[in-house]
Amino acid sequence: MKNIGLWVLFLPIFFGIGVQSYNKDLEMTVLYDRTQGLKPGNKVYLQDKAIGIVKAVKVDTKGLFKVSLQIEKDFRQMVTDHCRFIIQDDLQWPEDRSVGIICMAEGGKPLSDGAMVKGSTSFAVLLEEGGRELEAWSKRFREEMDRWEKNLRHLPEKEWYKRLEREMKYWARELEHVGEKTRRQFIEKVLPTLEEAIRGLKRHLEEKGREEDVRPLERKLEEFKTI
Repeated sequence: MKNIGLWVLFLPIFFGIGVQSYNKDLEMTVLYDRTQGLKPGNKVYLQDKAIGIVKAVKVDTKGLFKVSLQIEKDFRQMVTDHCRFIIQDDLQWPEDRSVGIICMAEGGKPLSDGAMVKGSTSFAVLLEEGGRELEAWSKRFREEMDRWEKNLRHLPEKEWYKRLEREMKYWARELEHVGEKTRRQFIEKVLPTLEEAIRGLKRHLEEKGREEDVRPLERKLEEFKTI
């Protein structure tokens, strides 16, 4: 009975600690190999809703960028080990950057304070989704290309296709680490969408006599076919 009495005394303490941890904002870190212009004060989005901010961006001795995030307490249980963290344009201010959280599956274990996870890219997420549901993957990629084309209206023209060129180089590196099946799926299901987007950009530049500007993208496109 004495032992039971002690546990009764300590239960409120343990329970209070558990409640307290979920009654405050989630502080966590995401590791990226590049920041793409991300900076403190940028927003964090989950399902198109702003749920937090970037607190700090630091680089470690290995050249990795440590991005500290603060997630509002009301949303912290939705941030789980099934989530992926990508750097994207801000949904409200396209000239700014933000962190987008994509939930790959329902459920999962909520991340704890101090959690450190590896960042992802929109393309890596597309590859991950593609392994399970090709049609959804192709649809997401088309949406991604539509987003790039819409950005043409918000970004300086040169910046738009230079950024796309950088992304394509990164995608090529990503493809080197996937299986033959996924690589073939990319070429058959997704590459046509990318080709269509680049053709549209070329037509736009041809009207201004600057079709040479799109040559690097076309060369990278041909490289994709030989990966």
